[in-house]
This record gives sequence, structure tokens and C-alpha cells, in this order.
Amino acid sequence: MPLLNTAKEPDSLIAARSDRCAQIELRAHNKYDILPMQEFYLDEGKPLAMRPTAKHLRLIGLKTPLVLGDRFKLVLDFLNAGEAEVEVYVENAPGN
Repeated sequence: MPLLNTAKEPDSLIAARSDRCAQIELRAHNKYDILPMQEFYLDEGKPLAMRPTAKHLRLIGLKTPLVLGDRFKLVLDFLNAGEAEVEVYVENAPGN
């Protein structure tokens, strides 16, 4: 899921939530570890790749297991733009 800031100024993803889980954590891989993040900085007009081996959202406390083909709502909270609701599709990772 790439994120794209279409505004004319930088923004940051600062939180996310869904009825599907108890909590969502912003996380990033570095060379040695997986780290929780306070925000994901978004330059204007530049997509931010979201993938398991880089920056990603970790769903904690799932109410039911994720099943291929499931769809659910996710609310993204941006520092400047506010909230945006997106629909998530559960699918295999690219190349799987």
C-alpha cells in the first residue's frame, strides 16, 4: 500500500485505527531490527512505499484472523490533512 501526499506541503501519518483490531502500530525496518515509529513523514508528491520489509502498519489484537479476500475499513490520521478512511483488501504479498 503506497501512501501519496497530494498536498503542497509535507505531512506525516501519525496514527491508524480499525474496528478489526485493538491497535495499529507504525513500524519500520532498519538494517538490524524492526522499530516502532511515532510518524511516517510524507514529502509532497512523493509516494511512500509500505511493505513488510520497510515501513508498514502492524495490526495488533486482531478480532478475527485475516483471510484472503477480506475487506475492512482503516482510518489513517495525518498531522495536517486529518483523517482519511481507506478500504483494505487482504491479498497475497506481491510475488507470492
